[in-house]
Amino acid sequence: MNVEVAVAAHTMRSFGTNREEPTLGKRFNRTVQDGRGTHVFILDSEGRLLIAHQHMSDICRAAIEYVK
Repeated sequence: MNVEVAVAAHTMRSFGTNREEPTLGKRFNRTVQDGRGTHVFILDSEGRLLIAHQHMSDICRAAIEYVK
């Protein structure tokens, strides 16, 4: 039996520093303390691994800290 679909789920943390918010013209730091990700992979007919679906979300994040 060939497996042609795989699903991966994981937790993550993310730290972004000195990011830019173009609409406000401000820079900020952002921390995701607890996040989760889900990916669905498929093998196409030529054997290439493709991402068919990706979802990232944050469960708990710190308030946005604007940089002066």
